[in-house]
Amino acid sequence: MRRLIILVTATCLMVASLASTAMATHDKGNPHFIRASATLVGTDARVDFKEAGLGSDPNATVTIEVTANATRFDACQNNGGNFPSDPKKQETNAEVSASGEFSPGKNGQITDSLTISLPATSLDCPPGQTPVLVSFSYTSIQVCDITHGVCRTASPSSLSGGPFFDL
Repeated sequence: MRRLIILVTATCLMVASLASTAMATHDKGNPHFIRASATLVGTDARVDFKEAGLGSDPNATVTIEVTANATRFDACQNNGGNFPSDPKKQETNAEVSASGEFSPGKNGQITDSLTISLPATSLDCPPGQTPVLVSFSYTSIQVCDITHGVCRTASPSSLSGGPFFDL
């Protein structure tokens, strides 16, 4: 009888340990992006995303970051709205990003968006002229869960606008 009690107790402890491990694994989740879509809002790129598998901790926070390579092409325009025959021009390339802290809901998901903007121009125009944006593009747009090291390329992965003027 004593051996039976010891065997039953050991079996119960092993089952409880396995259940605890399974629950801890379930709480951690399996972070992954279900979708990531990019759209233009004026000259900004908005990335809407949905991430799931984040576990059930209501106090958890997740850092999400959107990145892209941005290119803008600017030219000097005179006060009459025209471009000189040989206007000053400049192309600016930079990696742009936006990030935020998000809390998954009780279902272990985050559905939200982040917006990235073009880098500023440094084009210096002569007196009587101002820099204007001629065209722009975002390439290699992606969203990453920095907390869990998970990324997804947005669809589409490139967006562009312009040319807004003929030079």
